[in-house]
Amino acid sequence: MRAVQTRGVFGQPSAHTNTKFSQEAVSAGFSGERATADLIDGYGSQAMIFHGLKLPIKLRTDIDHLIVRDNAVFAIDSKYWSAGRYWALGGNLYRGLSKISTPQAMTQAVNALVAMLDNAPDHINVLTVVHSKGHRARIGSSARKLAQPMVAASAAYSIIDRWLQEHPGEPDQLLASQLLGIYRLGFGR
Repeated sequence: MRAVQTRGVFGQPSAHTNTKFSQEAVSAGFSGERATADLIDGYGSQAMIFHGLKLPIKLRTDIDHLIVRDNAVFAIDSKYWSAGRYWALGGNLYRGLSKISTPQAMTQAVNALVAMLDNAPDHINVLTVVHSKGHRARIGSSARKLAQPMVAASAAYSIIDRWLQEHPGEPDQLLASQLLGIYRLGFGR
């Protein structure tokens, strides 16, 4: 097998125009994805970074961001939410006292991605990163315990940095090759 590129940034954050969401919600979502991309693009010299990874299957979401090192992947779901206190109890997410939908589409997309790979990565992490105007969305520590953990953008850098330190090697050649193939197939969707 010919050596493939195992470092760099592939794709860009995408504004999802074919959704049921309002233009305002789509714009906020794009702001969150752009902010996360700004946070992680600097790691492109150390890892493979994918933005807006569309899978070549019918799925209602893409993978906002994917970082690849060793035989490991770190998927990041970006959100741009209103000010308020977000917390979790019993697997449910709340803003103040109101129960809201718990993000889980990214976990489903990552599971679909792993099913497409010949060799599943040894380590798979999924994280929701929440951005907000003036950093006024406060994410309680209980939200880190959700099936798809959630953190404020200000905490994301240290979590991602720690993950990169735990996975110091070049991306596995087979994994890199397959992800680039999936990226190219999904890019045409």
